[in-house]
Amino acid sequence: MIVNIILVYTLGISAIGAILVLGTLLMKERAKVKDSSEEYGKLMYLKKSSETRMGLVGEQLAPYLEEWPFPDARQFRLISSPIDGVNFGDDEVSLVEIKTGKSRLSKNQKRIKELIRQGKVSYIEFRVGEKGCEVKRTVPNWSPAGR
Repeated sequence: MIVNIILVYTLGISAIGAILVLGTLLMKERAKVKDSSEEYGKLMYLKKSSETRMGLVGEQLAPYLEEWPFPDARQFRLISSPIDGVNFGDDEVSLVEIKTGKSRLSKNQKRIKELIRQGKVSYIEFRVGEKGCEVKRTVPNWSPAGR
């Protein structure tokens, strides 16, 4: 009977030791995964940051590239957001979005593109004077309900 008690006691201590060793190994592996996850997060941040910088550089350089679709780069004005710029050509005003790499239009940029496609573009003259402010709006070929 004492032998059985000693045997159960020894097995119990061995099991506790094995659980402690496994627990320690598990904690070390979890720390490695956490470190890897943090490293991955840092790498993704750096990648996104470099892509953003490349986009900003592309916006600045695009008007001076040979392939630029407008004849005079000096007619382009960079505004950056929500679209990259406006080209004031001699016979056309163009809203311009410059993309680099695999970047795509944002939801807002898609909305703006659709409004332009529908002809919902206007010219507004906002005059500030001594007697207050005046708004003059020119909207070609557009008459929405309620206006």
